[in-house]
Amino acid sequence: MHLNLESNNIGSEGAVAIADALKVNSILKEPNLSHSHIEDEGTKAICNVFKINKTLEMLDLGENKIRDAKCIGEMLRINKTLRTLKMSDNDIETDRVNKISKGLRVNKIMTELEFGHILMKGKEAKAFTKVLSTNKIGEEGGMAIGEILKANRSLESLKILYSDIDTKSAILIAEVLRVNRILKELYLADKDIENEGVAAIFKALEAN
Repeated sequence: MHLNLESNNIGSEGAVAIADALKVNSILKEPNLSHSHIEDEGTKAICNVFKINKTLEMLDLGENKIRDAKCIGEMLRINKTLRTLKMSDNDIETDRVNKISKGLRVNKIMTELEFGHILMKGKEAKAFTKVLSTNKIGEEGGMAIGEILKANRSLESLKILYSDIDTKSAILIAEVLRVNRILKELYLADKDIENEGVAAIFKALEAN
């Protein structure tokens, strides 16, 4: 069952009430709480439910006012059912991104993760894993993505939109695509990738 509460004025108080209801849920699988003015308090309540609920498979918290990602990382370490998490267009601080990364390192279930509008570079980019949307990650981020694809055994969809992935980064990603057998979807739209990088990706796909 899918519940769409997108673009409502739910806020953190409403999110806490929803979390209480989800504690006894055995039917709902996909709650959409995007664009609902939810802040950290409400996010923490939702994450606590996802630690214990065994039914929920998707969570959309995009376009809210989330800054502290610690509870999300903790939830990802424990949850055994969540397959899709959408967090685009939040205000997550870069020094909190590594909390999500740590959770994802031990998560064996997640197949799709979407993030956006988190400006990262250097150590922050290396710490982040899975999907990087609308971020400035550059060559170091490309290396990080390569490391992710080497180690991860569940990720099927990788979306990197509107980021400054360049030719060097594309070549690094291509090297890993030669041996990765899990990834089914790869989005590299609106990049600065030149012919050399595109050719490397095509060659990798031929060998895959």
